Amino acid sequence: MLQQIITDIPPLTRIMCFLSIILTLLTYIDLVNSYNLYFNFKLITQNYQHLSFYYCKFFYYKLIQNQIKSYRFSRRLEEYSFRGNTIDYFYFVSFASIFGLYNLSDSFLNMILYLWSRKNSNIMVHIFGIIPIQAPYITWFFVFLQIIFQDTIITDLIGILVGHIYYYLTEIYPKLPLSKDVNILQTPQYLYLKLKKKKKKFLKIYLISTRICNLLHLRINQNQELIEEEIQGDENNQDGFFAFGF
Repeated sequence: MLQQIITDIPPLTRIMCFLSIILTLLTYIDLVNSYNLYFNFKLITQNYQHLSFYYCKFFYYKLIQNQIKSYRFSRRLEEYSFRGNTIDYFYFVSFASIFGLYNLSDSFLNMILYLWSRKNSNIMVHIFGIIPIQAPYITWFFVFLQIIFQDTIITDLIGILVGHIYYYLTEIYPKLPLSKDVNILQTPQYLYLKLKKKKKKFLKIYLISTRICNLLHLRINQNQELIEEEIQGDENNQDGFFAFGF
């Protein structure tokens, strides 16, 4: 059951969500120093720590709220709006990093939320399961909440702006006559080729992990069957009494 739920999550969304949880736990129990995870442009350009684009800002005070929003809307965006094309979605996340939007930051999440709402403008969303809102207005609803709670809205507006830039360049501009059907932000071909070369390595890792899970699952089932047989035998020997101390 749990394995099926995990495998149903699109790849990039799964990686972002699980890394955030794992890194948070590791810093909480002091196995990892949080100063090693903060965003430092010099470390990226000079020491080639490119992954800082994706794991920084995990330790935000609204981590749980942001984690839920990231899981729900990032999954829907990758799975449906990008039609499960993980490479295109990866390129979209990389595009966000150019503007200084990093995983689980308010700006990053609002960018995802805005793009999803524009691509699914006809969907009705129920906030907190109660308030019905048309999808295009959901980002502005959260901005309104920030104003009510006297929190800054600059980061939210930056995320909305970057999301609109991406939406305009990929959905609106290519349809204009002056664009000549050219998509400026089309995923580069070299990125497809580079990631496809590494696909075999990921498949090997996936197969190994799947076999381990299957072996563990088989072992658990065998132990469960043995326990059930022992309990059944004890019940038969006890002439109707329970087998636990009676």
